[in-house]
Amino acid sequence: MRKMMLLIVVVLVVWAFLLGYWPLHKQVEAVEQENTQLKKDLGSSQALGRIARLQNELLVLIEQTEGQNYGEAQKFSNTFFDDVRKEIDRDKTAPYVPKLEAILGRRDAVTAGLAKAEAPTVGALRQSLIEMRELILVLSR
Repeated sequence: MRKMMLLIVVVLVVWAFLLGYWPLHKQVEAVEQENTQLKKDLGSSQALGRIARLQNELLVLIEQTEGQNYGEAQKFSNTFFDDVRKEIDRDKTAPYVPKLEAILGRRDAVTAGLAKAEAPTVGALRQSLIEMRELILVLSR
């Protein structure tokens, strides 16, 4: 009789433990999943912000080039292309890296065009702007 009573008490204690543990365990799993999703969303938002900042730098560069302020445009050009390189190096596996590499590939042509004060240089910059806008549209979805 005592063994039976002890067995019943042990079963009830285990059952009470499981009743308290299982819902809490499920809640912890749900919070961890939500945390993972929020980290992904934060990373995407930060990438979007960095790409938007690059686009703003490019717009200033285009403005200086169109205004034939080639000396200032060269300074902005160096900063812009250096920042593009930093963004590429930040995460080589990011889906937007090929577009940034295409933009960076125009660096020599833009630098040479600005050094020679060639007005058609703005065409290469405008192509880069189109690609930046495409990136922002893709990242903001």
